[in-house]
Amino acid sequence: MPSESSSLNVRAFGLAAGIVAATLSAICGVALLLAPDSTWTLAGYLLHADLSMVAPVVSWVGLVVSVLGWGLIASGAFAAAAALYNRYVAPER
Repeated sequence: MPSESSSLNVRAFGLAAGIVAATLSAICGVALLLAPDSTWTLAGYLLHADLSMVAPVVSWVGLVVSVLGWGLIASGAFAAAAALYNRYVAPER
């Protein structure tokens, strides 16, 4: 059982966050490709915004770039957060 305040595995934490972000991006992109009007309406509800004057632009290439981009960005950001946590919060061993 881990201690009350233990170190984070930087690589695993970053990888997990990257996988989650890439999966969410893929779900969103596929939904936008398959049902653009419904998905765009839902996006407006989630953002509390009127998106009726904005056209969604997505393609299969854009979907792949988005999935890879969000996966890499989240992976790097969360790995950095885990490293900072280990440096400043986790106890010295």
